[in-house]
Amino acid sequence: MRIYRIILLCFVVVAFHSTIQAQDQNFNLTFTANWDVDSLPSTSVITYNDCWGYVDCSGGEYAIMGSASYSHFFDVTDPTNPIEIAVFAGGNNTTWRDFKTYKNYSYGVCDSCNEGLQVFDMTNVPDTVDRVLQTTEFFGKSHNIFIDTLNARLYAAGTDTQGSGLVILDLEDSPESPTLLSSIDLPGGYVHDLYVRNDTAYCSHLTNGLYVYNLQDPNNPELLGILEDYPQKGLNHSSWLSNDGKSLVMADETHNTSVKLVNTEDLSDMEVSDLFRSTLLAPNDTASIVHNPFIIGDYVFLSYYHDGVQVYDISDPTNVVKAASYDTQPDNTTYSGFKGCWGVYPYLPSGTIIASDVDNGLFLFNSDALNLPQQTATLYPVDDLNIGSALNLCEDDTITIEYQGSADDISWYLDGELFSESKNIELAQAGVLTAVLGNKHCSITSAATTVELIEVPVSEPDFPSDETFCEGDTLLLNIESVYDTVQWYADGILIEQANTNTYSLTETALVSYTYGIESCLEDSEEYLFEFEALPGTALALDGFTITAEDAFAYQWYLDGEAIDGAVEQSFESTQSGIYTVELFTEGGCSVLSDALDVISSNNEVSIIGLNIRPNPLSGKELYISGSHLDKSDFKIIDINGKTIQRGIVKGNTINTSLYLPGLYFIQIYDNKSLYSARFIKE
Repeated sequence: MRIYRIILLCFVVVAFHSTIQAQDQNFNLTFTANWDVDSLPSTSVITYNDCWGYVDCSGGEYAIMGSASYSHFFDVTDPTNPIEIAVFAGGNNTTWRDFKTYKNYSYGVCDSCNEGLQVFDMTNVPDTVDRVLQTTEFFGKSHNIFIDTLNARLYAAGTDTQGSGLVILDLEDSPESPTLLSSIDLPGGYVHDLYVRNDTAYCSHLTNGLYVYNLQDPNNPELLGILEDYPQKGLNHSSWLSNDGKSLVMADETHNTSVKLVNTEDLSDMEVSDLFRSTLLAPNDTASIVHNPFIIGDYVFLSYYHDGVQVYDISDPTNVVKAASYDTQPDNTTYSGFKGCWGVYPYLPSGTIIASDVDNGLFLFNSDALNLPQQTATLYPVDDLNIGSALNLCEDDTITIEYQGSADDISWYLDGELFSESKNIELAQAGVLTAVLGNKHCSITSAATTVELIEVPVSEPDFPSDETFCEGDTLLLNIESVYDTVQWYADGILIEQANTNTYSLTETALVSYTYGIESCLEDSEEYLFEFEALPGTALALDGFTITAEDAFAYQWYLDGEAIDGAVEQSFESTQSGIYTVELFTEGGCSVLSDALDVISSNNEVSIIGLNIRPNPLSGKELYISGSHLDKSDFKIIDINGKTIQRGIVKGNTINTSLYLPGLYFIQIYDNKSLYSARFIKE
């Protein structure tokens, strides 16, 4: 195994020297701004140290940078004009500060100090940053921290309370006030820096190399792999894992050592797949020294002492090539000491790159030329509740609201009191409804909706009951006018245009109606209204007998005067006049029959122009005059009331040769009147 490593080292060194030629060309990042205050205190030659980035819920972008005595916060939404929005003194003057973020909080630590852990609330940026905690409960100093945002754990390395392992804090329940999960020793000893993904921690143990642990149980670490002997080994300072988890960029903070690209597909057998380094001062000097790596897509961004920001394409793990760079300390001519770029942050969604230089402060760059993968940030959700400003809640009913918007979670409030955290709710009481729509730590309160309880008064109509209505009558049904909506139904069928508080009924039906206020509707009871059919009004004539249609009872009239005792279905017309009959149903409905005009005397008949001659009749022919009676029905009736002849008047004679001597009556009916006259046959 030792022979294999020597051979590998020789091969890689040759490869490294060959790639120096290919990397002489410098592809610069686009500089946009620099922030530097010469009056800030320093420690030895170090004024500024680490940097980090943050995106607020509106998409505003921020830089966080440490200096010897302070924590600085900048609004870099406009990358050409960084604005310092807050600065906090920690209490000590130190070379090392480190920052990470979780949700809307920033966490800061320092080394060679006794400031402990500082927690900053970023909720109200850019207006203000609030330091909500500074505590030495867990440690006084820490060289570096890493936050596994997926599992809400903060890992503190190089602390004064755990010199050979890690302090692990829980941020989930109370990110503004973390709690201790574990303080553990690790086989690799002192941890200088680390990277954690899915509870797997890649720990840089300086001269002991790279150790990988499973920290799912933070009190029982499981060692997964060690890389302790590798080409150009120095102080294993820090590392970063590729997106696919197959490679890790490892930075040894040692002059004249290359950056290592490590194959991590098998953690029990990790190997260096390529070596690469900055050669900005070549050929005069190639002993560069790297500080921190950060991978985004196929690129690794490196903060280099003396050489600024260096960017490499690692898409081919066996042939890493330079992609871009920017020297933050161009006046430097040697690789001696620790000057230049301390940290870099390439994860802002806009593509703005943040970097910090120990002498020259904050740098901002544009990375458009690299075509970096788009980074996403947690933003305020859209107020897409879409309920409206008012809802009507019907009495003894519920409103179902289903949220189908884009927010990850939702909390419902009624009159300011939380009552549900489900996306779908049923509401059964009035009040002012709001919802807090959330995407992780970014949340907004929706527009308010007033839920108004609509009480619909019970409809108690004064309809007639146990009453029979007659055919041809109109029953006017009326209900209170306090309702916004009324709809009538007959036999369960909606009656078009019957939508007012009054309805006219003219036939038998089972009537009901819906009524309501606003959109709250109620159903009435059903009411049966019966209309009794009336008898027919036609009169039938047989001789002098007038017969009405079938009915329950009758009352006959002559010239509008009731005829005493004339209460049968038929009546004998013995005198001239206008006959009618009132017909009654069993329920008391009545109808007046058609009128029959009876003219039953010779004098009256002659008056209207109807003449019968000769009278007495001795011959065979009875002559009738009165042309307006042509085609009218006629009857000849004997003294006994027997009809002996009937027909239609045609011309003006009737043959009576077969009649026996005696008294006869002739009746002519023209559908309006009955004309009756007597004649004698000799």
